[in-house]
Amino acid sequence: ISYGLINHKWGKDKITSRVNELLDLVGLKSHMAKYPGQLSGGEQQRVALARALATSPGLLLLDEPLSALDAKVRVYLRKQIKDLHRKLGITTIMVTHDQEEAQSMADRIFVMKDGKIIQSGSPKEIYEKANSSFIADFIGITNFIDARVLKKNKVACNAFEVNCDTEDLNLGHPVRLAIRPESIKINHTVSDVENCVGAVIMENEFLGPFLRIYVESTSLSNELLMIDVASNSFTEMDLTPGTQIHIALPPDQIRVYLRD
Repeated sequence: ISYGLINHKWGKDKITSRVNELLDLVGLKSHMAKYPGQLSGGEQQRVALARALATSPGLLLLDEPLSALDAKVRVYLRKQIKDLHRKLGITTIMVTHDQEEAQSMADRIFVMKDGKIIQSGSPKEIYEKANSSFIADFIGITNFIDARVLKKNKVACNAFEVNCDTEDLNLGHPVRLAIRPESIKINHTVSDVENCVGAVIMENEFLGPFLRIYVESTSLSNELLMIDVASNSFTEMDLTPGTQIHIALPPDQIRVYLRD
């Protein structure tokens, strides 16, 4: 931790005081006498963070600092880094390939492809208003449905017409509809809501706070669609494989992208 301070010719007493302050800041005061090999991966990363903060930099660059850690340690350190950022007020640039990490930690996200920034915005903006199918697929989980513009605010899929915003798109143009799994609604009977279509449950995955259901709706898409249902609500539904259901795609939750 004192490496940068020694290079900056700090006095011994000031170095000791600063190191103690930083160890307290990252929660490692009780590990002061340990060798690096006696520290866990998460603790070693906290030491590296303290070393980077030692000289009070105006800018902190973190290059995938959590990539080699297990899931629980990553979640813990995410919060620690965010807390430190807010406490110290240091502008921080963090490079990551972990989309969940970016969404949970960033005030502003810059998505890069082929060395170029293709979109920037808050995590909510990037997630809900991705400006391309690449970003919609890269950030979070998304269902894609191939379609063709039929007329204003209506597209044709396999054998079903979907109402959605097609502003500025030419008639007949091939497009890709994108909708998040949590945005698709399930009905067990035919509903008069917009974009309601029949489907069959093919399989499901229990993922703790929610159940991910894979459904087949050949009139809508040739691919299985994913639907996420909160754990506290799926106990009231029959969601076993083979069950016939109806699904609804809210028009305001559908993003439309040009298809190559």
